[in-house]
Amino acid sequence: MGRVPNRSRDPCRSPTAHPLGRVAIALAEAPEFVVTVKLKAGEMLGFDNRRMLHGRGALDRSTGDRWLRGCYVEREELESTLRVLARSSV
Repeated sequence: MGRVPNRSRDPCRSPTAHPLGRVAIALAEAPEFVVTVKLKAGEMLGFDNRRMLHGRGALDRSTGDRWLRGCYVEREELESTLRVLARSSV
């Protein structure tokens, strides 16, 4: 679920923030633009960091710990690997 940083520390929420910053925050929090995905054990989610605003909801300690692993791949490396795989499957 996309979430914006703590309101008390977020400069976009200060009274002197640029009006377009406040508009961007409102759009990011609008329910029609939020997609929530709950992954099961063993599942993963991949996305392009340059094209997606993303975040996580608060952890409910009563339901158990969550385990997260980050992995970053340069776009050029991925595209190169896909080209090599495409050539080898021909």
